[in-house]
Amino acid sequence: MLILLLNDPFILVILFDIGCNSLKLSMDADYISDLPAYLKEKILVKLPIKEVARTSILSSKWKDSWKSIPSLVLERKDREPMPVKLVDNVLMVHRGPILEFKLSTYDNCNEAIGRWMLILSTNGIRDLQLRFWGYQRCNIPSDLFSCLALERLDFSGCTIDVPQFFQGFKLLRTLWLSRFDLSGINLGNFISSCPLLENLALSNFVQPGCLHILAPNLRKLHIWGEFHDLCLQTPKLASGCICLSSNNRDYQKFSVAKSGNESNISSALGCLHNI
Repeated sequence: MLILLLNDPFILVILFDIGCNSLKLSMDADYISDLPAYLKEKILVKLPIKEVARTSILSSKWKDSWKSIPSLVLERKDREPMPVKLVDNVLMVHRGPILEFKLSTYDNCNEAIGRWMLILSTNGIRDLQLRFWGYQRCNIPSDLFSCLALERLDFSGCTIDVPQFFQGFKLLRTLWLSRFDLSGINLGNFISSCPLLENLALSNFVQPGCLHILAPNLRKLHIWGEFHDLCLQTPKLASGCICLSSNNRDYQKFSVAKSGNESNISSALGCLHNI
């Protein structure tokens, strides 16, 4: 592990920053373990979670360093399972705030997501990314709506039931939803309850009727789904992509052509002078 760290250009830059003029590396010295805590943290957040945990065996100075990093990334690049026990253990031994949490898995985590979300909701989470690639969607518990410090929300393969008390994510700037079901609130109302929203991506979804997007600070928009019509109130929008994914001719005809009811897409795009 030590050799891996020394070969990382990022680590070499750190060593230079702390005074390479007076630093003479030798095979006997353990300069890495003597790094300040904040530099160890920068090293650890760049490693996969298993490698992060293994740093605890390097020396006593590394034993508990990984337990307080604010960014936890648990992702699989293949279809190998992400053991629920591993996620449980990481969250249970962690100390301090968890500002970023990323989980990507093919597993069904419905049994565990409740206790994970409870821990995250009480630790100041700002960036939450949950991607469930399996056939069955994961049910997101209501603790999500207690995460009022959220600035980024990225969900895939989720069912989201919005409670009546929800007043919006007032600090949210990025919202990406894919393969999702939303209940308890209209999608347009959910979006408008995030007044600082700047980046919005919606894909693999069905929206009956008109998709109404009211987002006064929105700058980037990506939509790939099924909807009958579109209404944009996004005066700062600068770039975007709108795709109708339905094979249903009724959707396509109503959305892009003048039939019995004139589509609003042309007028919605025509008023966006920043595009």
